[in-house]
Amino acid sequence: MSKYLGNSITDSPTEPSGQYDTDSASGVWSLTDALIYTKKLLWPTAGNIYVAPSVDYLIVGGGGGGGHDAGAGGGAGGFLTSTNLVLSLGTAYTVSVGSGGNKSTTSNVRGSNGGNSSFSGSGISTITALGGGGGGSGTTDPATSGSDGGSGGGARRNQGTPGAGSVGQGNNGGTGDSDLSGGGGGAGQVGDTNGTGRGG
Repeated sequence: MSKYLGNSITDSPTEPSGQYDTDSASGVWSLTDALIYTKKLLWPTAGNIYVAPSVDYLIVGGGGGGGHDAGAGGGAGGFLTSTNLVLSLGTAYTVSVGSGGNKSTTSNVRGSNGGNSSFSGSGISTITALGGGGGGSGTTDPATSGSDGGSGGGARRNQGTPGAGSVGQGNNGGTGDSDLSGGGGGAGQVGDTNGTGRGG
């Protein structure tokens, strides 16, 4: 492809070379060509300094399943967010999205935990948001207790123990009372503990 060098058309334009090339890219380049060389780390940058790309992220785990037979609510998936995570051009990154946990359909069996969500790749530490804990069921412990997770599952009525949330990702599940089971924990607060069954 020809490039205009100021006063002539040539089939041999001056191409940038080297990640920290101090030379300019002579001629008139299309945006497509400039992007291609940028991805190859061959395009001169302002001040001749290579600026690594960065991203802001928000990762949420799958929610936990609710309990059976007036069971408790499942906990919310773990919540993680940050800014300016530095990445590398030309590197493949993997994003995994956790599914929601299954509700319990059997007495004395808790709801299942949600799946973990994650972001991983070469050069960065894997970031994992845990799935939410399942809600308690039935009348016999440990099934009445909520499971631990990103946020903990609630306990069935006041018979079990709420699941614990993961520090920095969520909150504990609720205990409920003698009439209603506890709500699952959420990113904003602990699961309901006054018998109305609300989640966090």
